[in-house]
Amino acid sequence: MLGIFSKGTNLAFPDLQYLIWQLIIVNLYIVILLLVAKFILRLDVSVLAQLTNDLGKEHRDEKMNSEQIFGLIMLLAYIVMMLLPMLLPKTWAFTQFLSKFGILGSLGVLISIAMAKRTPEGEPYVNFAKVAAKGISWDVIWLIVATTPLAAAFQAEECGIMTTLMGFLTPILTNMSPAIFIIACTIILGITTQFVHNLILGIVFIPILCPLCATLGGNPYACYLAINMALMMAFITPAASMNAGLIFGHPWLNAKTAYVQGTMHLVIGLSIALIIGLPLANILF
Repeated sequence: MLGIFSKGTNLAFPDLQYLIWQLIIVNLYIVILLLVAKFILRLDVSVLAQLTNDLGKEHRDEKMNSEQIFGLIMLLAYIVMMLLPMLLPKTWAFTQFLSKFGILGSLGVLISIAMAKRTPEGEPYVNFAKVAAKGISWDVIWLIVATTPLAAAFQAEECGIMTTLMGFLTPILTNMSPAIFIIACTIILGITTQFVHNLILGIVFIPILCPLCATLGGNPYACYLAINMALMMAFITPAASMNAGLIFGHPWLNAKTAYVQGTMHLVIGLSIALIIGLPLANILF
């Protein structure tokens, strides 16, 4: 989604501010969700009181083996590679060197190291063939592959789709203040994504709405963050997102519970995005 935003607006998020926004909003979301579960839904968690100290005692004396230690080192190395360019002075050559790696470059380096390193049995720590076969959600990858040309077609001048769409939306949206524009887009897409896959909506509308917000004098960063938050709350129907499909297909949940849970996530997510997320984004960006 960040790549789609950058392509549509020619803007890039400052890494540190983006991390701060996400940390605050995501943790606030978790806290509010727990409070709702405790005081509004009044979930029965009395079974937790029946747990004894014997639970998991057979694992208490176990120590990390060499493979687990190596995996932990790789994880910490990835976090460090992501954070250092945000924290170190931009003028340093080392900072500029790390910045060029990015997410894909850092992962590529670490995976290459893991593939080259051998276990005591002589096997690679990471077998990329097995990871590619079982550890990658190829359904999502093919969905991205299929929808990316669709998004490009939407934006192509030859198709005229963008021109028609903007001609319809501009008279309506340009009469709004930037804040009302962001709120309206967030609510509309938050509801729409319950029936249309959130990835498709993001690919199609983020490159349209964020630049339009900027032309109205609004904050395109705040617009993206609010819209993206709304699209991440796609849980009410199985068609809303990949995660929604997993929820509705889980044997522990019946359909009614899944619908209620999805609605709760949407209401809480939109409220946090608009009440807390927008003012915070305007301060940070």
